[in-house]
Amino acid sequence: SSSSYRSPSFPSRSRSPLEMALPYLNRMGANVLQCGGPGSGSAVKLCNNLALSVQMIGICEAMNLGEALGVNPVTLADVME
Repeated sequence: SSSSYRSPSFPSRSRSPLEMALPYLNRMGANVLQCGGPGSGSAVKLCNNLALSVQMIGICEAMNLGEALGVNPVTLADVME
């Protein structure tokens, strides 16, 4: 006789937390990189934010200098784009 009972399956290995989160992470950003163990992602983000902030400060200083030298700020911004 045919039965609709299906026996449960018990996988011996579960997916990693990263594998489970990957579909959601891919929707949040274009580049999803595994940075290492716990805390590594935060450390990498901190380093990246530091580099970006230094770059932004440099651009601001260059814009201020250009303005002080009489350069059109729109032209200067177009050059730095």
